[in-house]
Amino acid sequence: MSHKLLILLGQLTGLCQIESILQVPDTAYGNIYLQMASKVGLEKKEYPVSDKSRKGRERSTPAKDPVFPGQHEGEEVQFIFRQHPAVMRKYLILGLLIVLIGVAPLDLPIVYQYPWLSSLVGKFALVMLIVAIFIWIGRYIQWYYSCTIVTMERIIFIKQQGFFKREVDALFHGRIHALDYKTGGLYASLMGFGDLEYLTEVGNFYTHYVPHVVKIHEQILGVIRDNRDSDEWRNENYQVM
Repeated sequence: MSHKLLILLGQLTGLCQIESILQVPDTAYGNIYLQMASKVGLEKKEYPVSDKSRKGRERSTPAKDPVFPGQHEGEEVQFIFRQHPAVMRKYLILGLLIVLIGVAPLDLPIVYQYPWLSSLVGKFALVMLIVAIFIWIGRYIQWYYSCTIVTMERIIFIKQQGFFKREVDALFHGRIHALDYKTGGLYASLMGFGDLEYLTEVGNFYTHYVPHVVKIHEQILGVIRDNRDSDEWRNENYQVM
């Protein structure tokens, strides 16, 4: 009796309605109609996935062996650059001043007249040296792990702050309206670094203390130009002005 009711219900609802439910079999109603379809002799159809949906799915798929966290499947890294080491000069000078303050009392003759005083001054100098080394290591870690990654899809800005804090911003090539660079001052000209400015529709992004800024500027423009002219960029309707 139940088998005849299922056949009658299938005839009343029509094949088109059953086939439309087969497209979403994960719902509760979809499962009911799948059971009905198996009773009346219908088979599940495979619906093709569009190229646009497939590309969007591949873009959101994580890479198997990523160079950086969050890298997409098929996203190739073109090059990576960091700020010029001159960005650490202030912390280098600060550390040297701390060491100087620590060892300066050792030049006083009165320190060596009292054993307890010489021991205290020696410990003080050692502590100041450890503080300076800690400052230098911390600043080096910030410099080393702060970098700019240029891929075929986007530019990732990674900024390390301290030992446990990190900021990551991503800028897709299609959002960049213009890319400018500037150098200023005698020190920047001698050391060979400058600043990059990315003009976008939501604001401007900056990368300071870029070494060989003219060369890196041309490399980034070349990556944007090459990927803008590719078929994938035209299909995704990205625009670069």
